[in-house]
Amino acid sequence: MSSTRHRPFFRLKTECKMFFKKDREWKLVALMQKYISAICLVLLVIIFVRSQNRDVSASAIFTPYIDECFENSFRYFLKNFKIYAYKHVVDLDKVYHEIRKIEAAHRNVPPEWIVRRKTNFPDINSKGQYALEFWMKKWIFNSAFQTSKIEQADAYFVDFKCTSLKNTQRKRFSSQRFVQQYIRHYVQTLEERFTNSVIEFNFLNHFYVCSHDMGAECLRSAPRNFISNAIGIINTADFLGHEAEAQFWNKYEDIKPAGQSGLIFNGHRDITSPPYLKNENLKSNKSFHQCKYLAMFLGSTEGRATRGKLFELHKNRSDFLLGSAYGQEYVRAFYESKFCLVVRGRTVWTRRFTEVFQYNCIPVIISDGYVPPFSNVFDWTSFSLRIPESDISKLPQILENISEKKWYMMQSQMDIVKHHFLYNEPPKIGDAFYIALYEIWLKVRKFRRRV
Repeated sequence: MSSTRHRPFFRLKTECKMFFKKDREWKLVALMQKYISAICLVLLVIIFVRSQNRDVSASAIFTPYIDECFENSFRYFLKNFKIYAYKHVVDLDKVYHEIRKIEAAHRNVPPEWIVRRKTNFPDINSKGQYALEFWMKKWIFNSAFQTSKIEQADAYFVDFKCTSLKNTQRKRFSSQRFVQQYIRHYVQTLEERFTNSVIEFNFLNHFYVCSHDMGAECLRSAPRNFISNAIGIINTADFLGHEAEAQFWNKYEDIKPAGQSGLIFNGHRDITSPPYLKNENLKSNKSFHQCKYLAMFLGSTEGRATRGKLFELHKNRSDFLLGSAYGQEYVRAFYESKFCLVVRGRTVWTRRFTEVFQYNCIPVIISDGYVPPFSNVFDWTSFSLRIPESDISKLPQILENISEKKWYMMQSQMDIVKHHFLYNEPPKIGDAFYIALYEIWLKVRKFRRRV
């Protein structure tokens, strides 16, 4: 009797167990369906990406930044870097007095090479390729980097505007002499008036800008410790030194002191600046198959041997655009070409080093001994090609061997970095002004660890 009474209870218990068991099974099935749906979605994305022209897997592996922690490092730089900019400290009477003594000792100097006395220096073109000299001090003073307390500074800006000094004279020889003597007195005055800031690091934390072709040659007559240690932001980044040795105006003993070899760009010390070009924020979606030309170069060849050789060898090729053009025709050539040739002129640098970023064209550098802008920050191999001047005859074969996938990968890297090589007024975080100071910060930190 009792067993019959409890049977419904046991039946209910058994049915509940079966219900929960089936419920767990349904939940497991639902979970598996979710996983399968997610996997299918991932597979669809992979199939879609592979159907595109860009080699995403390759571009994910390669990065245009040398430092993998660039973003964190850059943020720290923005918060902490401080610069003290020296004010005008030169006594012009002393400079001209020294120059007259030198000229008196060299009576064979032609009259047109005599330095003319000037008290007002001409302004630098604020939009020209040397304009960084014009803007640098203004930008520093209007930035969070500037400090009026010399003891708080991490770096010190020496503002002597070598292009403006050079333009006071008509002839290159006299201008070179004036620039070098002016800078010598400028640095000597700094040593006398700002002893503490100089002695601590012996000019290792001092920097200057010389955008003119003379580059590091502007320091010829400066004190030896400034020549050896001060950081130059310059355009003529010629580590082979051919430009310096070839010029006749460096033969006189005051311009080239006895026993002193040619001043050259030092990649461990100096910084290559992009020639000034204001960012126009141009948009460009280039297509590999829509480009009419394999390569282009439009510019002068007169007195420029490397360019002359390029034209002579490849002028009859229909897939090479060579010649000269101006205005919109010149700009359009960048967009219609897969590669843009950056060929040295009379010196190792050219404004095309910034034009390629403005107009979004993969640069092919043909300039032996040149150190590209911001080479300590960016890996130029990820978005450019470099060809020795001796291999100009092989140029078509080299470019034709670049696959479509690699071209798109390099183009994508160009899109990432191009704003870093152009200037803005006022500056924008991450543009060429900020990257130049960021590289100064990196060098100052490195030098401090050595001292």
